Amino acid sequence: MLFLCLPQNFGTGSNYSVSVNGVTLPSSTVVYVNATMMTFVAPRGIGSNIPISLVVATLPSTYTAPALSYIPPSISVVSGCAADVSPRALDCSILGQVITVAGSNFGNTSSALSVSVNSVSCTGPTITVADSQLTCMLQANPYGGFLLNVNVSVGGQSSGQPYLSFLGPVISPLTLTLGALPQSSTGSVVLTSDPLVTGSNVQVAFSGRNFGLNASAITVYVGPAGQPTLYTCAVNPSTLVSSGGSAGASNISCFFGGGIGLNMLFTVQVGYLVSPVGTDTLTTIRPYIIPGTLRETQSPPGATDYTGRYSSGDLVFFDVQHLGTLPLQITVTYSSAANPSIQQCTGVTLYPLSNGNTTIRCLTQTGSGAGYHFTVTVVNYASLPGTDTYNYAVPPTISSVYGCNNVGNGTTGCSTLGGQVITVTGTGYGSTAFVRIGSSTCTIISTSESVLTCTAPAGSGLLQAVTVVRELLFSQSAYLFSYATATITSVSGCTDSGSSTANCPRTGSTVVTIQGSNFGPPTPIVLIGGSPCSPVVQDATSPSTKLTCTLSSGSQASLSVMLIQAGGPQTTGSVTLSYAQCAAGSYSVGTDIACTLCSNGTFQDVAGQQSCKPCPDGSFSAGPGNIACTQCQQATYSLSNGVGATTCTSCAQGTYNSLPGQATCTSCPAVRIIAHARGLLVVACVVCCSSFACVLCVPRVRVASAM
Repeated sequence: MLFLCLPQNFGTGSNYSVSVNGVTLPSSTVVYVNATMMTFVAPRGIGSNIPISLVVATLPSTYTAPALSYIPPSISVVSGCAADVSPRALDCSILGQVITVAGSNFGNTSSALSVSVNSVSCTGPTITVADSQLTCMLQANPYGGFLLNVNVSVGGQSSGQPYLSFLGPVISPLTLTLGALPQSSTGSVVLTSDPLVTGSNVQVAFSGRNFGLNASAITVYVGPAGQPTLYTCAVNPSTLVSSGGSAGASNISCFFGGGIGLNMLFTVQVGYLVSPVGTDTLTTIRPYIIPGTLRETQSPPGATDYTGRYSSGDLVFFDVQHLGTLPLQITVTYSSAANPSIQQCTGVTLYPLSNGNTTIRCLTQTGSGAGYHFTVTVVNYASLPGTDTYNYAVPPTISSVYGCNNVGNGTTGCSTLGGQVITVTGTGYGSTAFVRIGSSTCTIISTSESVLTCTAPAGSGLLQAVTVVRELLFSQSAYLFSYATATITSVSGCTDSGSSTANCPRTGSTVVTIQGSNFGPPTPIVLIGGSPCSPVVQDATSPSTKLTCTLSSGSQASLSVMLIQAGGPQTTGSVTLSYAQCAAGSYSVGTDIACTLCSNGTFQDVAGQQSCKPCPDGSFSAGPGNIACTQCQQATYSLSNGVGATTCTSCAQGTYNSLPGQATCTSCPAVRIIAHARGLLVVACVVCCSSFACVLCVPRVRVASAM
């Protein structure tokens, strides 16, 4: 029954109708109705999200209720094949056959059904019992399959179960034995001999069904989990005895011809049909490392304790039994009690021996330590660790380096020319050891187990690595040797003065000479005021004390001269280099190479300046490149205004200057005189001015004057 809660009062009369998926229901299906709720019996159906609608004759619109969904189909049993075991159909024909599927909610409309097996359509699905049972026809499947998914889809809803297996080979558990059947089995067989050594294949047998009787169509595989078809086991045709019916033999035996593996599983293929992997296991004889065979060459004899020659890794050889027939499935590892982490011995190569054993060759990793034991793993079966021990060669050690200025356990200040006798102390030197200082060889003078003497090579740099090499064994580098720091005593090539040089052309390309000591090989770097001076060419006869380099362009004065040894520190001497400075009357800014003449109104009276100065008040400069300004004459003046004057200005009428070099002109004073002069009355008389001075006007001049 379904209950509809109505959104408004529809009344209680009979003027209504209910439809599901567009089909109007008989009024007899309505069980109860009031103003706000209706109860009715849902019709038979399938699917989900099916619309329900209610129409009331007295109302203008239709009420649509929430969608209706039927319960999805469910599968409980699949049957109809030759060896059904509920709920599964087993041994279904690969040629196709009718199967029966039982369950619920299948509906009663065959056309709405869709059935598939492992995503392959099962044709002609037909409802045989409404809602609960259907049949369909399996399509032919030459490859078969086990526990395949049967899927039923009705009205857009579906469900599935892994309930169908085609007729095909199946291996029964707890049936694997050595030799032929019948005999009891524990489900596990462990071989005690190696067919590759004895020359005799091992017969094993197991039971099952659907193996057929054609030995040429049957292949038996055996391998570890993840590699179930690694080896083949040759079928013994004489053991294929029919168990009746069409299924063929129920017992099968095969000859295992060799191979190595732990807990290997069997698979049977008949034609295209492949059985599920069986559960019974076969374990072969374990790989075995033969004691006393560890050595450094392919040819015996070996030893129970072997010390290699190189800390970078050794080629080692040893003999092994029971390696099988798959060289690419063989790995070799080694470890020790002190270093239990597993190390890989790479580049495994096999050399079969006439006695059935095999010599293995492999390369150990770079390492150190002693007491390592090898393990050989074939496929998934590892030997016990061998009893022979492998030891890395012990490299030389360094405890001190002496010979120049000894400080602590090292030495410093050694000449970059080399030639000093250096003494190195430590362990493990022997008669073949030699010494490297940096990347150069220190020529051996004498050797013993713990002391080496040698002649230092030419070089440069602080804390150079000292390494002792014996054969291909390298000591840890000891940074106990330092060459002397370079010194600079002079630079020359321009206008030389004492240890420095000046007036070098600003455009560069000038070759300068630097002298000092311990410049050293290889070629050092020279910086002038931080800029490279290159190329650097060391003197052919005195490379450690004299060199030349080519200046780049520049403009500054008193630049420091710096030398950096290759691999060594920088050295700054007290010597300096100066580029030619701009002359008085000109200037340059920053790193500008060209000099610029001072412009009109400015001057520069000092060489090597970065700007010009404006002419002061009362002076001027009329052309470029002035080293001084010209003073304004009497009756003229000038103002600088911070930029300098380019000319002097004459005093205006009524003003005057009686002195040179003035910034302004002076206004003439006005006077009032009443007097008789030569019979003339001078009513007003003023001081009369030229540009140079003021004097009394003559009486005949009458000039109106403000009183």
